[in-house]
Amino acid sequence: MRFQIFAMLAFLYASSVCAEPTSAPVKISQVRTYINGDVYLHLESNLDICPMSVFKISAGNQGTNQMTSLALAAHLSGKPVRIEIPAPDVCPWGQYIQSIYIVK
Repeated sequence: MRFQIFAMLAFLYASSVCAEPTSAPVKISQVRTYINGDVYLHLESNLDICPMSVFKISAGNQGTNQMTSLALAAHLSGKPVRIEIPAPDVCPWGQYIQSIYIVK
């Protein structure tokens, strides 16, 4: 019985882990696309892990369409998102994002 409880807790903990560094929840105020396919997300405030509020979904990546769809869904529904960036210590304007997910 103890092993089953331990296994269940381990599974729940493993499924709640996310990639890092990931921001605190923030809302998207604007989604802007460019002719080259890049999509820029303008946030309502700077991220807690990076002092910027504009981030890019690069057109050359495989997950561009999925991340753009998720960003649009969050923006239109007014739900906050969490954004993962590759390196918070180097955080220029328009830094590309690695992942994005909607927060309930």
